[in-house]
Amino acid sequence: MSVLIVSSLSNCSANPAPIESHPSDVRSCSGSGPEQEGTCMQVVQSTQPFVGNLVNPMSLLKGVAAGGPLVIASATGSTLTTADGRQLLDGMAGLINVNVGYGRSELAHVAAASMEELAFGTLFFGRATPPALALAGDLAALAPGEINQFFFTNSGSEANDSAYKFARLFHWLRGEPDRVKIIGRERNYHGMTMGGTAATWDKEFHVGIGPLQPGFLHVPQPTADWQADLAILGARILAEGPETIAAFVAEPISMPAGSPMPAPEYWPEVRRLLDRHGILWIADEVVTGFGRTGRMFAVEHWGADPDMLLMSKGVTSGYLPLGAVGLSDRIHEVFRESDRPMLHGFTTGGHPVSCAVARENLRIIHDENLVERSRKLGEYFRAGLERLSATREVYGAVRSLGLIVSIDLNPPEAFAAAGGTDFPALIPGEALGRGGVLRAYDGCVSFAPPLVITESEIDQLISTLDASVAAVLDRVGR
Repeated sequence: MSVLIVSSLSNCSANPAPIESHPSDVRSCSGSGPEQEGTCMQVVQSTQPFVGNLVNPMSLLKGVAAGGPLVIASATGSTLTTADGRQLLDGMAGLINVNVGYGRSELAHVAAASMEELAFGTLFFGRATPPALALAGDLAALAPGEINQFFFTNSGSEANDSAYKFARLFHWLRGEPDRVKIIGRERNYHGMTMGGTAATWDKEFHVGIGPLQPGFLHVPQPTADWQADLAILGARILAEGPETIAAFVAEPISMPAGSPMPAPEYWPEVRRLLDRHGILWIADEVVTGFGRTGRMFAVEHWGADPDMLLMSKGVTSGYLPLGAVGLSDRIHEVFRESDRPMLHGFTTGGHPVSCAVARENLRIIHDENLVERSRKLGEYFRAGLERLSATREVYGAVRSLGLIVSIDLNPPEAFAAAGGTDFPALIPGEALGRGGVLRAYDGCVSFAPPLVITESEIDQLISTLDASVAAVLDRVGR
């Protein structure tokens, strides 16, 4: 088969962003405006039209069919190697999940040994497996507050859908069946199941698949004015009627929204507001968990404990599929004391091999002190981007928490005058051609590399960003 390194839809006279699995990339392909006219698939390296049987998620399929996928053949540490031998420095840790880096033979050995011992074991019907029981105990020791019980899924999307069910069931069992609404935040991302799609605010994901599940509402992302943020949330609760709301779901920090950093008071005050109205807080830590922000879980930065804690991605560092819903003691007690069975589950949720790999992954995170490493390297990354920000007018504010790092990009006057609306979306494709993987989000470029990345590799990503911005500026005008 042919191997192609491709960039996503954009005007052929400009360098496009890469096809990657995230809402920002979908928006860059499907928006309106001059930059979308005359769109085509630009091929960085070409052989012949691609013919295959794979349906790529989060991709423009006609573009993939025309040019072919970017085939990653191997990886080690923070470096990917394509099937044609090119090396790419992965500034996004896959899909923000390969926390311990690529090529960990110890995880492969644990997976093989576990599979030989028990290839499958269900958690249905009151059954369990040793790896699932042990991992639940490990997670209870790590999770904040009273999150002590764990329901296993295969993914973060399934964890989200499960949490929405659990929130409604909790209130139903307590005699409040009208509490069914879920409040989320604009520009958050909660997965692509039907419930997750409804909770995800971005309307691009809603096109052509309606009607969506009812009962999902949204409020804005946090700003520097936490009191105004709280007033908006409080007003929405009162307008809907607190007695109709089951839960508030939010990522502690939302990368699709450009990684806005909440004020220190935001999460503790949100917690108090929800408690006053009897509303559960679901913290979606699918992205931010397991050291990504310099704490094991991001909510620890604010000392605000959720009622449910959603996790996936970093729990196995992407080596095998696994997700979980962490339940607080009070929620689990209501479920445990009910005469109704837990009529929810997934065939391979909590697969014994995935759980065994997760336990070894947690050991690596602990033994190599990767949580603290994330904090220190995040500070190093931020300092480097702040120095870079002073060199060009196009660069704006830098935001970071651990190894979630973003820098705003301000559209140059010539680009804006020509009707361009998404300058950052032009950068990832240029960076890919220069050997770096990064992402364009809402008005910014972001990084979330493996926690094992080195300072020299961070310097390389910053240099790649600047060279890519310079190249795009040369094309679109300064």
